Amino acid sequence: MRSYRRSSPGGGKGGVGTATVAAVAAIVIFGGGGGVVGGGALGSSAGGAAQSTLARNLGAKKADAKSAARRGDTRSAWQRMGLRQLRERAERYGECVTHSTGQVQRFLASTPCRRLDRLLVVLGDGSGNVAVVAVAWVEFRGRAAAGRYLGISDDFGTGYVRPIGGVELTGQHYDSRVAGAVAVTAEAEPATGLFDDRVLDAIAEVAAWIPRR
Repeated sequence: MRSYRRSSPGGGKGGVGTATVAAVAAIVIFGGGGGVVGGGALGSSAGGAAQSTLARNLGAKKADAKSAARRGDTRSAWQRMGLRQLRERAERYGECVTHSTGQVQRFLASTPCRRLDRLLVVLGDGSGNVAVVAVAWVEFRGRAAAGRYLGISDDFGTGYVRPIGGVELTGQHYDSRVAGAVAVTAEAEPATGLFDDRVLDAIAEVAAWIPRR
């Protein structure tokens, strides 16, 4: 498994900009913003305090969350990190090319996948800070092809499997792993409010262990 933050032009921590597009897309996808955005004000002191709390003992929280995710208890996984799952949407396809971009798409055209599963999750910290998490499971005919796929996908700027609903991803908070013949990728993005980079990285790492739906 690879666990790191991919280099991305612009860098930065949390906030708005591209991430705002993710928030808007999530609200559109799941219908209405009342249950998604929460009650905290953007950049409020309460939101910052909540992030400080989430980042505390993050290593232990992440280990517990991964254990829960492996068992398929995803809601408990997020709760162990101090987060609440607000909404989720899963989709399954029999091909991958039309749902991908760049070098990743060219690889999938020459090495067709057998199945594609995508998941989009909206998470909140209870203080108005919201993140979106996109997970993709790309199944091939064997482990070697899955490894070659991640050899391309793991590099920044090489393309990706499009998230559900066209949510914007920067690649800054990313994790991946090979599970048999399946290549798993997970990315987290701040949607509204503030999110600590360390927390977003941990969210992606935990999400990579969620069993496909």
